[in-house]
Amino acid sequence: MADRNSSKVPPRCLTLLPGDSRKFEICAKPKWNDTALAMKAGERYRFVATGEWCDASISTGPEGYVSDRWFFRLTERFRRRPSDNWFALIGAVGQHEPAAFLIGSGTVETVAVDGILNCYANDLWLFYFNNSGAVTLEVTREL
Repeated sequence: MADRNSSKVPPRCLTLLPGDSRKFEICAKPKWNDTALAMKAGERYRFVATGEWCDASISTGPEGYVSDRWFFRLTERFRRRPSDNWFALIGAVGQHEPAAFLIGSGTVETVAVDGILNCYANDLWLFYFNNSGAVTLEVTREL
């Protein structure tokens, strides 16, 4: 008889069967939001995000925003994901920037590597202190 805890997935992790969904609160302040959702390479997931969070005094949804302020324009290339909007919701399998992908308000992704889903608001590394609020992310494993 196989021991339930002998698998490669740590016991605190969640897994989704095809067709199952789970909601997570993704907070704006942490540099990484560990969802504890274990994903495996080749699995396909649908992501849908709703709600609003704040970049200092700027309120936005999970799709983020484009700024016309000079400071923001000068520092765009230093965002964690320079090509994505300020405060766009980003997902990553593990805490590895190269494994990151844009979620925004919604996307469908096939996971490239095994790991835990982590999420964050796309911002400058040193400016998470002034972030607030949270968005809700619903993750559904595709059939």
